[in-house]
Amino acid sequence: MITLTRDKQTSALLVFDHDGTPIEDERHTAFMHAISYGEPYLSALQPSERLAVESFQRVEQFNEWRHAATERFRAKFDLPPFEAAVEAKLAEKFGGDRSRYAEAMEAVGAENPDLAWGYAGRTRGDATPDAGRGEQFAAAASSGTAEIEQLIDEVLNAQFGGDRAKYAEAMKVVARRYPELVDRYLKRGRKAGA
Repeated sequence: MITLTRDKQTSALLVFDHDGTPIEDERHTAFMHAISYGEPYLSALQPSERLAVESFQRVEQFNEWRHAATERFRAKFDLPPFEAAVEAKLAEKFGGDRSRYAEAMEAVGAENPDLAWGYAGRTRGDATPDAGRGEQFAAAASSGTAEIEQLIDEVLNAQFGGDRAKYAEAMKVVARRYPELVDRYLKRGRKAGA
């Protein structure tokens, strides 16, 4: 029985005889042509050799199909947590209408502020400590303690050298830079305390 396989590192075709001896002469070339071009090269082989080539071709086709299916699955389901939650909310609440993506983002942010905060942190980039953050939080994430604390810590580090005694001053800077974020935070606190 002939065995056909691929080298795992080079993907080169390897052909072995019934006793495991590699076939590397014109017979190897005949197998390569039969696999690549089919007839008439396939009909020139012995029946057992044709069977080995056909089996190998089926395995190759299955592996190609499996690889394509795996890539389709990854493309569909390997989303970061926030994007996956937004996609689910989009399907659930808006019937998959892509024009309502921003609304789905806001809905997920309202339900899970920590998840939205992580997303905002990834998308804004950290080149400057306060680059456009107010607009991003207003659009993509709901306010919560984590956002405010993170902003205060960044201002403390950037402007006050990390001095925790200047915490109140850092809070004032954050309140001036992001008034809508602070307002939402305070409103949420009043609702919880009422």
